[in-house]
Amino acid sequence: MTCYFNWSRYQPHQENIALMLGMGYAEGAEGAVSYSVFDPAWGLDFDILAEYAWNFRGAGPVHRFEEKWAQVRADEDVLEAIRWLDCAAKTKAYGILNYYVYTYPRPNKPCPRHYPEEPLAELADCGSDLELIAQAGKRAQQLLAGRTDELSRNLLAEAARIEAYGVFFDALRQIQEQIQASGSVDLDVEDAHAVLLEAMAIIEANKPAYMVPSYLRDLSVLYEFLLQLSSDIEQAGRGERAWAELRWFVAVPVAQRGIR
Repeated sequence: MTCYFNWSRYQPHQENIALMLGMGYAEGAEGAVSYSVFDPAWGLDFDILAEYAWNFRGAGPVHRFEEKWAQVRADEDVLEAIRWLDCAAKTKAYGILNYYVYTYPRPNKPCPRHYPEEPLAELADCGSDLELIAQAGKRAQQLLAGRTDELSRNLLAEAARIEAYGVFFDALRQIQEQIQASGSVDLDVEDAHAVLLEAMAIIEANKPAYMVPSYLRDLSVLYEFLLQLSSDIEQAGRGERAWAELRWFVAVPVAQRGIR
């Protein structure tokens, strides 16, 4: 899988591709097929698939191939940006943040699922992960800023989305901690709101047109939730809603409006 779920989350598959093609080579496989929706952001993964399929004995270790790839296809800044994104994707928190996995029904879970409440419940001890995710996304954007090639523009969109998830969930975690500690909130969600809107704008400007709707669907749920949360916090501040009654999920999110 070179970039499966790419419209929902960034995933590094370089080592997995090399491992699978190593097994294929050992067993005499005669071909390799990319299982994914094509996305230019995964240029490294597609090239690893090609190299290990056609030149397995000469490809060498993955990190060596990545360095050669950067010299031919991109440069050191692009490779460093990819490694920042990979670092974010390998944290404990990363795999539980993204909306898509919560669109599936599960036993003993409400339908629609309670998002972002479900992943938020698992993030109590993941503050450092969320900070790293946000930092990695921001650093990758700095490395890719101003570049106009297709690979860099699509990686820029991935970096913006990763930063938005990290900032969004870290803000929610801090709000919950404040409520538990003092029964009130003095944290403004506007920073998270701004980062999310910027990520959506970057995605719309840089991703292929056929991918934009699916990318924006998941982030639209986060956007709708932030609007709801801001309203709830304002009401609680005026004494019109108890702090304990802040709603932590959108009952019927925009991505599931057709489900009744």
